[in-house]
Amino acid sequence: METAVVHIKKGGARSLKAGGAWIYDNEIEAISGSFENGDLVSVEDFDGYPLGLGFINTKSKITVRMLSR
Repeated sequence: METAVVHIKKGGARSLKAGGAWIYDNEIEAISGSFENGDLVSVEDFDGYPLGLGFINTKSKITVRMLSR
């Protein structure tokens, strides 16, 4: 099974790169692929740079909680 990819807006990954573990809904540009809440997703910066894996929940303001980098 292929994981969905969360694409972060330009400038939206600053806190993540500084060690933060959360991605808020307003920092997400797009989500490609299919997923269900609770699934693991890949996270990429606006330019396609991989940032790690996280759990997604679109019903929370904290949409992705990072698991690894």
